[in-house]
Amino acid sequence: MPYKKALETTLQIAHAITHLHGNNIIHCDITPDNILVTAQGKIKVIDFGIAQMGQKTKQKKTPFLFLGKPSYISPEQEKFPEKISFLWDIYSLGAICYELVSKCFAKGVFTPDFLPQGLRPILMKTLNPAPKKRYQDIVDFITDLSLYINSPQFAEDQTHMKTQTHQDVLVIHAEQKMHLHAPIPKWSNIEVGLYHHEGKQLSGLYYEFLLLEENIYSV
Repeated sequence: MPYKKALETTLQIAHAITHLHGNNIIHCDITPDNILVTAQGKIKVIDFGIAQMGQKTKQKKTPFLFLGKPSYISPEQEKFPEKISFLWDIYSLGAICYELVSKCFAKGVFTPDFLPQGLRPILMKTLNPAPKKRYQDIVDFITDLSLYINSPQFAEDQTHMKTQTHQDVLVIHAEQKMHLHAPIPKWSNIEVGLYHHEGKQLSGLYYEFLLLEENIYSV
């Protein structure tokens, strides 16, 4: 996807999120899987299976122990899924934009050095792991991104992105893999138990392998 098209697509998703947030709805699962592009190039955000009402609405605590897909959720969404926040969707949108621009799956690792100069502060604010330092309203993100697209810096960045070679993309991939893949540990005498959700059908299941304490792991 060309650089300008990637940012225009991001803006369309952001406008959809604005509509949701304006109606006090938090999607909670903004991922590429849940975004469709029509034949006319229009964006459709789908799958509200785990969507929640915002803070203005009194509601029972969410029954979910884990919300959203690991590569696209904010740190606080993973750690405190019961504390519903509009900022979740903003972070997820930043992750999608990063992947569109960098042309690779980030898997939760975002390297600012690979971003165009003008986009870098906008996107890294969107992806800030500290909620209070992130965009507090999706409208502010739309404003900054729109101003950037109409700035001289964008024209310079766009020219640079057009000259990016396939080799440059491979370098990005290799650099990210350094952060993603640790050496595989050697284990012996392992017993594995799986706790599987039973009840209402979920739109997707994700198993995470966690170290609870020494020699005790949980799926």
